[in-house]
Amino acid sequence: MLRDETLSKKLYEDLFKENREIFEFLAYSYVGDHEQARDIVSDCFAKLWEKRDSIISESVLAYMYKTVKNACLDYRKSARHNNEIRESLLNKEGELMELFTETIQNTDPSELFTEDILAIARESLKKVPDEQKQAFLKNRVEGLSYEEIAQAMGIQYSRVAKDIHAVLKRLRISLKDYLSLIILITLLKELN
Repeated sequence: MLRDETLSKKLYEDLFKENREIFEFLAYSYVGDHEQARDIVSDCFAKLWEKRDSIISESVLAYMYKTVKNACLDYRKSARHNNEIRESLLNKEGELMELFTETIQNTDPSELFTEDILAIARESLKKVPDEQKQAFLKNRVEGLSYEEIAQAMGIQYSRVAKDIHAVLKRLRISLKDYLSLIILITLLKELN
């Protein structure tokens, strides 16, 4: 290479062919990963080409050594930072799981979401025809049998069964999101 000559395409190609493996070995010694070392060296050669007009050919090897070394150090800092973030997230996740487990152990599923469930049930019952609502409430709140409800309301036994079934179906649909959660919590409590 001639003194004070800027980096030409020919000099760049020669430098790449003759020194790529050396720089990859250097990068590997810093990062410990062959693929990552190749990527770092490729990026450094690309930066070299971008700055070819401002780099004197005589200082190219020093520039490449410094660029590869700094890129490797940046990679290590980034990897260490990412590992610290990952560990922090895992610790937070572990703490949340412990809190969740403790909460489940100390929670009575029948009390969980009681207000929400009652509000949804009330809203659903408002949309039910009066006769169905009366049959349902007489059965579930007053504890009357289907036969007693049929006599009290002056309707057929089969009609009472049909009305109560319709209300239960509507409630099941309205509370579908809560039912699976309550079942899960009940099962988890039984396991502990």
